[in-house]
Amino acid sequence: MSRRPRVPSFPAASRIPRWLALLLTAALFSQPLAAGEAFDWLDRMSAAIHDLNYRGTFVYQHNGKLEAMYIVHRGGEDSRQRLFALSGAAREVVRDQEGVTCILSDSKAVMVDRSLPRGPFAALPRDLEQLNRYYRFSLGGTDRVLERHSRVVVVEPRDDYRYGYRFWLDREHALPLRSALVTAAGRPLEQMMFTQLEVLEQVDDAALRPELGGEHFTRFEGPGPDTEEEVPAAAGSDWEFTWLPAGFELRGHNWHGMPVSGQRVEHWVYGDGLATVSVYIETYDETSPPGLQGLSNMGAVNAMGRTLDGHHVTVVGEVPAETVERLAMGVRRND
Repeated sequence: MSRRPRVPSFPAASRIPRWLALLLTAALFSQPLAAGEAFDWLDRMSAAIHDLNYRGTFVYQHNGKLEAMYIVHRGGEDSRQRLFALSGAAREVVRDQEGVTCILSDSKAVMVDRSLPRGPFAALPRDLEQLNRYYRFSLGGTDRVLERHSRVVVVEPRDDYRYGYRFWLDREHALPLRSALVTAAGRPLEQMMFTQLEVLEQVDDAALRPELGGEHFTRFEGPGPDTEEEVPAAAGSDWEFTWLPAGFELRGHNWHGMPVSGQRVEHWVYGDGLATVSVYIETYDETSPPGLQGLSNMGAVNAMGRTLDGHHVTVVGEVPAETVERLAMGVRRND
């Protein structure tokens, strides 16, 4: 992994009007039902994203920018996906079971990452009900996108330490025709919307081969299985985290070398099933390249860096700034 920017009571009343009591009672009984229906739609969405064959173009708004992308996806056991930028510098991203390959025409670079970062759609856990303590799930009505009828699914965080989602799901296939990543207050941070979409019977190999690349491109390999040393769950560490958001559990812990310097960095991944944060700790002295100090932001991604006891700590994730700041300031060396 590369070094990060060194680069979420009603007042008591003796009498309640009968109509209000009936309304409140209906709301109490309808919430679990609405959540269950929302789970059904999200389960269908996850299956559609993985299993269906499709191609189309979509616009992606993030960090004050608007990009147009072409996507072709082959579903099933041999799932494979190719993204091609239709605006700005020519770029391609190919995802398969081995990882992700990014081809950048402006820098003549091919970057290979075996860690399988997320694609353009939110990755949802299989057991959505486990998230009920940290998010509210509901249906938000109907809409039309691409002249297709869609069902809106709303995912709202129960605190300010994680983001929420809105999904406009195609009624026929449950593919996300539009989606938005939003703050706890509902402000959009990132949005995606298809401008053209076609569900296919099959996708040929030729449609998934990258068009960019060649002998003048330089290949960079990110950390892979051979360069990562997984830390056993029972193994100790020199570091502890005195604060984590409710529901965030350890998802991964390993040591690996930095791609350029080869310096060893200890890496933790924490998440609640939707949101994730990564923590990197490495040795740091006056000869080290300057590291991130304080908060940094790029769209929905926030990062926090600090030095501590001869080490540099970086916390980064698609979570609010307060989350990475509190987590970074809560890192302590074990006694």
